[in-house]
Amino acid sequence: MNKFESNLARYIELFLSFKHSIGFAYHTGEYYLQDFDKYNLINGNYDYLNQKLVESWVQQKKEHTHSQYIGFLSYIREFGRYLNSIDNKSYVLNDNYKSVKYKANVYLFTNEELHKFFQQIELHKKTVSNIRESVVLPALFR
Repeated sequence: MNKFESNLARYIELFLSFKHSIGFAYHTGEYYLQDFDKYNLINGNYDYLNQKLVESWVQQKKEHTHSQYIGFLSYIREFGRYLNSIDNKSYVLNDNYKSVKYKANVYLFTNEELHKFFQQIELHKKTVSNIRESVVLPALFR
């Protein structure tokens, strides 16, 4: 059974062959393109990327992800560029769709807070009944 079934199947396979030939394993890209292929199959089965199809797939993926990371955008964007390069006029996802960078809220301990933290580890080390815990906790946090 072929991994790809829609009218885009041969183009996806050519694209993946191209990626492999230039040294990319492209496993994650293949996963997302397989998902897109299934979506295309039940939503018009086009042999090119049209704006409505691509954007509705992106919207569906965004609604079903529990993460801020939406790296799947780059795979469909690259595929659209590839199709255009082989004269299959297709929609390329525009730059309004981009991955949101995660910004960590970093907290740095003061010297006093660090001192209190390690004091608590030392106190805990003396009160545990398990020898492993008395050795592991101090090692883990130092």
